[in-house]
Amino acid sequence: MRRRRRQRKAPERLPEPEILPMMNVLFMLVLVLMGMSAFLPIGIIQVQAPQFGGAPVDPKDRDIHLTIMLLKSGINLSVAGDMLRGKNGPLLPKISNGPELAYNFSALQQQLQQLKTKYPREKRIIIMANPDVIYNDITHTMDAARVSASGKTMFDEVAFVPGVLE
Repeated sequence: MRRRRRQRKAPERLPEPEILPMMNVLFMLVLVLMGMSAFLPIGIIQVQAPQFGGAPVDPKDRDIHLTIMLLKSGINLSVAGDMLRGKNGPLLPKISNGPELAYNFSALQQQLQQLKTKYPREKRIIIMANPDVIYNDITHTMDAARVSASGKTMFDEVAFVPGVLE
């Protein structure tokens, strides 16, 4: 009996993947993302490098790093690293406003007016708030710091810092 030789079959070749549709999708995605980036606001943070030496600075001209801290129980101020506090808690405790307690923004405005007369060139202020503080109280704080009761501009450059250590 004769044996037939088996013919070996050539291995099947897989077809080449078509990457052109994938390249088209990625190209369109890049174009869309570049187009959308034109609508994103860019935040600019002004930073001034520390300066050493030079002429002594007049206390009225120095940067005092004025900070308003909105706490659960009231408002504290920090001026040039010194914490201004009340006797038994915050400098400006909350006042009763009907059944609820509210921040005393008029007293805050008076305190800031006194600081503005003491440091007339200062324009910057930092606001720190507990996570419990509502946005409306933050805007009222900004309003109290921005303009005095007589309508003069006080502290119109505002920076926010999250969280407050009590």
